[in-house]
Amino acid sequence: MTVVECRNDGSPVTVMSAGEIKAWNWLKGLSQADFSAGITKVYVMVNHTHPFPEGNGRSTQTLLSQLAREVGYDLRFSNIDQRSWAMAAACSMPQVNAREPLLTRPTDAKLIHAAFKTIVVPM
Repeated sequence: MTVVECRNDGSPVTVMSAGEIKAWNWLKGLSQADFSAGITKVYVMVNHTHPFPEGNGRSTQTLLSQLAREVGYDLRFSNIDQRSWAMAAACSMPQVNAREPLLTRPTDAKLIHAAFKTIVVPM
């Protein structure tokens, strides 16, 4: 399975494939620190896709929570306040300035990685 996103001009961009996560052995057998780093990469890819008009955050949290449970971790979103999570999530996506489309901000996963280090706990 491959997740594909379309640019504004309609051209496709491959964002993530199940093969990539499978290549990481579905994040199994990782230390808490390595799992936090791996789940951050998955989150950034899924968040960038943003496949639904509504409910992307909830859907992504459900997907990642299930992935975490299957490898012995719990994602305790209550360990971080919603405003900090929202800021970290926004920073993890590339941004384009609406008034100046050539001004872009690249993806910065540092805040979302710090958030995952806070919420990932062993079961």
